[in-house]
Amino acid sequence: VCRTAMLGLSLFDPVRAAVFSTRHLHLSLDSGDPYRIAFALAIEAGFMASGKSPARANQLLDRADAIAREVDHPLLIGSVGIVRGIIAYERADFRQAFLHCERTEELVRQRLVGMSWELRTLEMFSIHSLFFLGDFGEILRRVPRYVADARDRGDLYAIMYLRSLSGPCTRAILPP
Repeated sequence: VCRTAMLGLSLFDPVRAAVFSTRHLHLSLDSGDPYRIAFALAIEAGFMASGKSPARANQLLDRADAIAREVDHPLLIGSVGIVRGIIAYERADFRQAFLHCERTEELVRQRLVGMSWELRTLEMFSIHSLFFLGDFGEILRRVPRYVADARDRGDLYAIMYLRSLSGPCTRAILPP
């Protein structure tokens, strides 16, 4: 329940989501289950980074990554990758954010199914990173592919979001 509440609130009410994240971490540690612990550590690292605790966030994320690789679970490895991408983005390290999102998107597409939310999140942070890197041409190459994928999945939110972001990019690279 704490994990679901935290994920649901994370993009629009991060303060409340952080409360659920911390509770989720405590419950995961109490359970002793490496899968739950790795996921909770990764998510808590994201909230720590947002709270201006980058050193602690890196420690938590490195621990989550070690557990994820130890149990060799692609969902956990992907979760760590998503959080690494978001943390790099929040620190305005757009090149690293893009690279983390790229690697993680490849993993998610090749080894996991039913990961719509994760793919949309990776695409969103990839596109935003490319925008801040000034690579509008790459955005315009990616958006049609992402929109086609979203259409196949019936994801109207992703279609709207991707098209609304690509409009300013088109105007930025075309002559007036």
